[in-house]
Amino acid sequence: TMKKLILSVFILFSLIFHATAQTSGVKVKVNVNFNSFQSIEIGSGANPQGGYDDVVNLTYATAEDYRNGVSQYVANQLKVSSVGTGYKVKAKLSNANLTRVGSNGIATIPASDILQVKVGKAIGAATSGNTLSTGGHEFLLSSTSDGGSSVLAEELDVKYFGLAIPEAKVKEYFNNVGKQNIAYTVDVTYEVVPN
Repeated sequence: TMKKLILSVFILFSLIFHATAQTSGVKVKVNVNFNSFQSIEIGSGANPQGGYDDVVNLTYATAEDYRNGVSQYVANQLKVSSVGTGYKVKAKLSNANLTRVGSNGIATIPASDILQVKVGKAIGAATSGNTLSTGGHEFLLSSTSDGGSSVLAEELDVKYFGLAIPEAKVKEYFNNVGKQNIAYTVDVTYEVVPN
């Protein structure tokens, strides 16, 4: 009977050991986190050049250009992602003045005398934009500010306007340089901000 008792205890321990040695698997918790964010980058319509994401030329070549102004439309120049909120695009100038390139012409021209910008979708027919400053101008592109306004890689058009220049200003800008071209430049920086 002692043998039966030892054998029974051995079988019992074997069953307990066998039951605890077998596991049915492990359980892993997987968390999925969605972070809200905003980003702006250059769009598919841009043409990067010389360290810039794009270069836009506003060229006055005829009397009509000076009388009526000029424009340059860049379809899909910007690409915006805004997850969790609506958004605005803010455009600001690097300098309040257009800076002369080269040695001819007046040294600086107030950018507000010449340059306007419009940002949006399908704005090719626009005839005017907004005057920019170094503080910037915000273009409201999403009217609500909840998650339903989220966009991923939404491309936006930009239209640049060179305003009409009266004859007195043309004389001032050329500053009696003779028959020579003059050129000016300013940088426009775009950023995306919550609506």
